[in-house]
Amino acid sequence: MSAQGPALDGVGAQLLRRALAAPGEWVCVDEIGFLEESSPLYQQALWQLFEHKRVLSGLRKEDLPFLRRLRGRTDCLLLDLDEMEGMAMKIGSHYGRGTGQALRRK
Repeated sequence: MSAQGPALDGVGAQLLRRALAAPGEWVCVDEIGFLEESSPLYQQALWQLFEHKRVLSGLRKEDLPFLRRLRGRTDCLLLDLDEMEGMAMKIGSHYGRGTGQALRRK
C-alpha cells in the first residue's frame, strides 16, 4: 500500500463523509485517479458521495477498476477535455435544451 492509502482512508474518507453530511447538493472533488485504488475506505466514501450529492470532479484516463466503476455510472455526464469539439452539444443533449432545468438531471 502506498503512503497515500492510509491518508486517504483516514482523513480523506472523513472529509468526504463530512461533505456528504453538509447542506447543499453539490460537492467538488479534486482529481480522482490511481491513488484511490489502494484506499478502499476512501472509495466507499466517495461512492456514497456520488450516490447522494451532485459531484463535480476530474477523472484520470487510466484504466483502473474504481475509475471504470465511476465511468460506468449512468447518472454521470463524462466530458473528455481532450475532445472539446461537440462538448456543448453533449451537455445540451444530456440535460435537455430550453427546459429551464439546466444541470437538474436526476
